[in-house]
Amino acid sequence: MHEASSNLRARPFGALVALAIGDAQAAGGLALAYGSLPPVARRRLVDAIVEDAASEGVAPASVLASLLAVENDPETAAHLFGAMTLAGPEGLAHRAEPKGWAGDDAAAIAIPLYGEFVELIGLVWDAEGRVQQTCVEPLLTARELAARVSRFGGDSRLAAVRYDVALDAMVQALWTHRRAAGSMPDGLERFAAVC
Repeated sequence: MHEASSNLRARPFGALVALAIGDAQAAGGLALAYGSLPPVARRRLVDAIVEDAASEGVAPASVLASLLAVENDPETAAHLFGAMTLAGPEGLAHRAEPKGWAGDDAAAIAIPLYGEFVELIGLVWDAEGRVQQTCVEPLLTARELAARVSRFGGDSRLAAVRYDVALDAMVQALWTHRRAAGSMPDGLERFAAVC
């Protein structure tokens, strides 16, 4: 009976692991829970994900990848990278394409991460070019993009454009904002550093 009951307890976590491959909320929730644990518990969770992914028949690397953003302990990061290396690259390839949207006073880009996941970054600026609104969605599925982009920007009308066109508009807005305000808009420092 003990073995059967422990298998039943393991199934919900295995289901969460399987869901986290293509569901941004599940992956984000798992990463938040992971990040709240002490390093020793995070290493155990990595091992549990690998084990349960195998029992669910899914590639663990794509689930483990969602944990990278919250890992700050070098020893635990090495354990996480080691588990990903042993698991192999299955599930990490980009299945989403870079996308862009732009309008007269707004632009947004979707940056492929791994699997179906993308990061959405958007800006709305005023007539002087100062950024008035930002959007940073660090983990969305490609399926969620259209709905999220349509809600972004208020009155701004965003149309699909080439990625580089949207990126150029955003870089120009950030440059104008920085010159006028003396700093980058909050939350966009990492994005601005790569532009």
